Amino acid sequence: MDRFECTFEIPGPATAKQSFRYAVDKTTGIVRKYTDSKVANYEGLVTMCATPHAPPSPLEGAVLVEILALFPRPAKLTQRYRDGRLKNGAIEGRMPYPQKPDREQIDKAINDGLQRAGFGDDKQFTDGPTTKRYVAIGEQARSIVTVRWPVEV
Repeated sequence: MDRFECTFEIPGPATAKQSFRYAVDKTTGIVRKYTDSKVANYEGLVTMCATPHAPPSPLEGAVLVEILALFPRPAKLTQRYRDGRLKNGAIEGRMPYPQKPDREQIDKAINDGLQRAGFGDDKQFTDGPTTKRYVAIGEQARSIVTVRWPVEV
């Protein structure tokens, strides 16, 4: 295979990869680590959405992963004046999302899902921006992921 490129969507707002949680088993006293169920469910959703687009064999070498995470708008960014203009400096289109989760944490969760879908090891995902935005008015929250191989320098 000379080139590979695919784009797919993950419904709903992106979930951040968090550090492991620890719990003590009350019967044995053994400490075990686990992934939060919300994160595990999101990684499973990424894997489910990515699998139909996966290459026939894992990609080798550097891979570009471009992520556009779209989050729901709060009500204050959809309010309008009587003449129809938006209040609070809002615009109709997509706006920057300057809140948690961090870009790096979104990146980790999606990369782990891609790895499980068969795109290769997540250490190979060397390039590509992760962008966070509020959805445009009338748009649904989701993440749009593009995978390209090989990476052009």
